[in-house]
Amino acid sequence: MMSGTKIVGADNGYSLSAERMRVAGDARLDDGFETAGSVRLVGASIDGQLSLRDAKLTGAEGSMLDADALRVGRDALLDEGFKSSGVVRFQDARVDGQLTMSGAKVAGVDGDGNSLVADRIRAGSAFLSPGFETAGSVRLAGATIDGQLSLRGVKLTGTDGEGDSLIADGVRVRDAFIDEGFESSGVVRLIGARIEHQLGMRRADLTGGLNLNAASCGDFVVIEAVSPPEGGLWLRGFRFGALGGGTNWRQQLEWIGLQGRENWSPDPYEQLAAWYDRTGDEDAARRVRVAKENDHLRHLRQTNRWRSLGYRMWRRPLGWLVGYGYRRHRAALLLLATIVLAGLAFLRADSEGAMTPDEPVVDENGTPLPCGAAYPCFNSWVYGADVVLPIIDVGQDSAWRPVATGDQGQLWVRARWAFIAVGWVLASVFVAAFTSLVQRS
Repeated sequence: MMSGTKIVGADNGYSLSAERMRVAGDARLDDGFETAGSVRLVGASIDGQLSLRDAKLTGAEGSMLDADALRVGRDALLDEGFKSSGVVRFQDARVDGQLTMSGAKVAGVDGDGNSLVADRIRAGSAFLSPGFETAGSVRLAGATIDGQLSLRGVKLTGTDGEGDSLIADGVRVRDAFIDEGFESSGVVRLIGARIEHQLGMRRADLTGGLNLNAASCGDFVVIEAVSPPEGGLWLRGFRFGALGGGTNWRQQLEWIGLQGRENWSPDPYEQLAAWYDRTGDEDAARRVRVAKENDHLRHLRQTNRWRSLGYRMWRRPLGWLVGYGYRRHRAALLLLATIVLAGLAFLRADSEGAMTPDEPVVDENGTPLPCGAAYPCFNSWVYGADVVLPIIDVGQDSAWRPVATGDQGQLWVRARWAFIAVGWVLASVFVAAFTSLVQRS
């Protein structure tokens, strides 16, 4: 019990060295506790509570509180006015209760730009809010937190050497709340994080950047947040079970688009489309998938302009015509429009005398027989459908053919081949879309 104690001396930079110490009850270094040097608790074991509430560790630089591999049976309280002029370390520590640093101020940084180093810490919950401030970055890489990780309202004004303010790669936690006034001057990194339930980023300032590569969460809430700049969002391999907040597909696509072109990934589009599929909004799911294809082409144009040119040249028209196959109704409408256009074209050809029987039928005297008995009479609408649709044969295309005329030359002959080619393309797309629909059903 050292509440209110002031230690003005230091030995080799340490005012209190309790390495591997065993405390059967509580360890209280609070209520105005002050030191001129560092406090060393490396490998110590405290069965009860560790309290540094309102403690002032302001006499030195470097690691002012070194609690690596510390074991605390209950809560570790570094709040209500806790201040440190140096780095606070909890690497490989275990806190069976809560780690609380609400209102704590950590002014020191190590050689890598970190103020709080708690890699691989194991805690029941971790509350760094509200009012927690650091001069450098916060490291929680590999941490396991059984309950909540809360950084609500936290201000992280410093960064490490790589421009990151929060490094929580591989963290395992039930709920993570990085929201409600959270601000970060650098990147918030959650690479490979596993968040069992909710990842909340509502009304957070993420202008420093957000990296969620290979992360996963149950519910993802990022409503009314200040978005990262374009190119400052990483979502490759990010997985979520549900979206919270009720934003529409346009807002979600706008946010996903902040990936930029260099670090673009299709993963968030597929995740978003799958979410809309599960909620029954098939229109939104189609729109998301079409947007994915459009953005993919833009990505290829910027990152692999010439090598992807051939792919983009045929893929882009497919998007314009049928939404890359996701807008099935367009294929049917375009096919119907093509049939109508063909009917009008061959109606005009017939009026100019360009339509003739393919093999005129004659009687035994060589006299040509009229249409209707030996072969079908020409009907421009049926002929147009017969030419355009490759899967039907009503006898018009086999009975009649266009020929060159003095005024139009080979125009109608070439028009027939063009309608056949267009019909094959559109019919193939339509059949593929219908087959996909049947398989889904």
